Amino acid sequence: VVAVPITMGAEGRHHLHQTLRGLFDEVVFLPRPYLAGLGLRQQLVAQSTAADDPRPILFVDLGAGSTEACLIGENFPRPMDMAGLPFGGDHVESLIEKTLLQEYPGYHPTRAMLRAWKEEFGFVGEPQSKVVVKALMDGVERQVVLTQSLRCACEAWLEYVHELIAGVLETIPDRGANSVRIFLGGGGSRLTNLIPALGELLAQSGLGNLPLQLADETDLSHAALGAISAARQIRADQWPRFAIA
Repeated sequence: VVAVPITMGAEGRHHLHQTLRGLFDEVVFLPRPYLAGLGLRQQLVAQSTAADDPRPILFVDLGAGSTEACLIGENFPRPMDMAGLPFGGDHVESLIEKTLLQEYPGYHPTRAMLRAWKEEFGFVGEPQSKVVVKALMDGVERQVVLTQSLRCACEAWLEYVHELIAGVLETIPDRGANSVRIFLGGGGSRLTNLIPALGELLAQSGLGNLPLQLADETDLSHAALGAISAARQIRADQWPRFAIA
């Protein structure tokens, strides 16, 4: 069972299918946030933290190349229960670089530097303090103020997350605070102040005080746990339909 982005089209799936030829006999492609939600639900049951909670899970994956959301209930999600946008952590890094160029013309930090800054200092909302790093410019070490660049880039991501959640929740008849459990996963879920800021945006959209939680991963990612669970549910007589010719 292979987790694929919701945003991956038919051509991308075809090329991935061809790439796996010779490595596996049968392959099933399933949406990545769906598998991650399955893995998270399995983890919650194992921890006995919500074993009897009947509410569906809305899993939101803030990944490197895309941001995706999927509603996990008793049945396989309908098309309207899943949504994805081709905007993720990589795009945030590009926005940081773009805004930095406005203040420091000609300065091009490496991709590794941009990623490290995003992961260590990324935030939304009012900054708790000024973010300053040292960097070489024309062979001279200078102080670079990242505060505004980080905030603008990360808050662009926040808007996409808000848009996805609001869009999926619109399909739920009862979308009040007690109708669904929302979990945020992926590297972007660790942005400082993300949950309070996102909760405020959702409340301003008329969705009330929705419960937002971080999805803590253990040794295996949630998507990997979900893939294992899904593979075990496929009957032996069903596998041949997924054979790689």
